[in-house]
Parts: sequence; C-alpha cells; structure tokens
Amino acid sequence: MSKNLKKSLIIFVCLIIINLLFLFLVKYVNVGKTGLEDQTVGLSAVNIKLRDLIGVSKFFNMFSTVIMIIAIIIALAELGLGLYFLIKTKSIDEIPTPIYSLIPTFILTGFVYVFFNWFFVINTRPIYTTGNSSSSYPSTHTLLTLVFLFTAVNVINFIFSYFKKLNDKKKARYICYGILGLLSLLIIITRLLSGQHWFTDIIGGVLMAGLLYQFYQIFNLLLREYRQKNNQEENKAPIEESNVSDDTE
Repeated sequence: MSKNLKKSLIIFVCLIIINLLFLFLVKYVNVGKTGLEDQTVGLSAVNIKLRDLIGVSKFFNMFSTVIMIIAIIIALAELGLGLYFLIKTKSIDEIPTPIYSLIPTFILTGFVYVFFNWFFVINTRPIYTTGNSSSSYPSTHTLLTLVFLFTAVNVINFIFSYFKKLNDKKKARYICYGILGLLSLLIIITRLLSGQHWFTDIIGGVLMAGLLYQFYQIFNLLLREYRQKNNQEENKAPIEESNVSDDTE
C-alpha cells in the first residue's frame, strides 16, 4: 500500500467520523421549533437566527442553480471524454484512471442523495417551496456541485498532462483551478443567501462532498496501483518466455 493511499484512507475515516458527529448534532442537539407549523430543527439557536437574518432571495436561488448546472455540464464533459477513450481504444480498461474513477463516485453520490431525501430525512426546508416541506439536509446544490468540481481538478491534471499541446500551459491550468475554486466558494455563499436551506444543511453538503471526494481519491489510487501491477506482470511475461527460448537454443 502506497503512502498516498494510506494518507487518503486516514482522511477518509476522519471525514466519516466528522460527518457522523455533525449528523448527531444536527439531529439531536438544541432541537427547537422553527415557527413553521410543527417543524423543528437541530442547532436551532444558530439556524433560526441566520434564517431570520438572511431571509429568502430568488436571485441567489437562481444564481446557485446556474452554478450547479455549470458543474453538471463539466461532469458530463468529463464522462464524454471517457466515452471518447472507450470508442477510440475499444476497451474499458483503457479509460484513464481519473475519469474511470468518476463513475463509482457519481453513482455513490446518487445513492447519498436518494438516501437523505427519501429514507433518512434529517430536517426540512426553512420555507415551503411547493406547498409541502421537502428534505433539506444536506444541501443538494452544494453537495452535487462540490463533488463535480472537486473531482474535476484531477481530470484537469490528467488533461494537461496527457495532451502534449497542453503540457506547457501552466497559466491555463492555474486559471482552470481558479475557476473551479471560485465556483466552489460561490455555491456555498449563494446557497446560504438563497434562504432555501438551514446553515447546517450547507455545512453538511460541504462535509459530505469532502467525504465523497476522498472516496474518489481512494478508488483512483487503488485502480492506478491495480493497473500498474497488471502492466508489470504483462511486461514480465514476454521477457521470461524469451529467456526460456534463449536457453533452449
């Protein structure tokens, strides 16, 4: 096991613990009524105060949705690049590791979304958007956007390393990093200012996205080590055969 893999596993375990502790706090600590029918929310002192202070903004709600759509487009483009390699090489094993690792990560992200929206509702939105109060934790906009943007960093590293014309374009690479960082920051701020979520929903989305990204990192490293090991074994085989033939001759 490589040092990077060990480090990623330790971070992953730490993030699991942090997420579980935060879930416990939001679910059971300082639970109070919100003033919206019989609705209650954990860490109510902070959540209710910020809700009353921020209010609701259609502009920031729309702004955050646009950011999420941009992140989805980026994710689809990355998967499209994976499809390009699949068609070009006609082998799923030839899909680059950073792109191949997106598939299980996005599937797991979908499971997390379904689980918290339909099977384990922590709390509901601070407002009724469609006549009924819907699941609020974690913030879906924050969760999805950050997962797509965080994983995009690895894909960008691959793109600038794989395509020779981009090898020396360091400034362009850093610009891409800056755009991803700015979008990540904006989704957190705009989603909070939209008033569609409690403050803890946003924090929960960030923590969950961090956990899912760490899962991506671990899968990425494991797949890379597995492929390197297979390649080494394949490269050894012809050498051994040639040695045998030389001896017989």
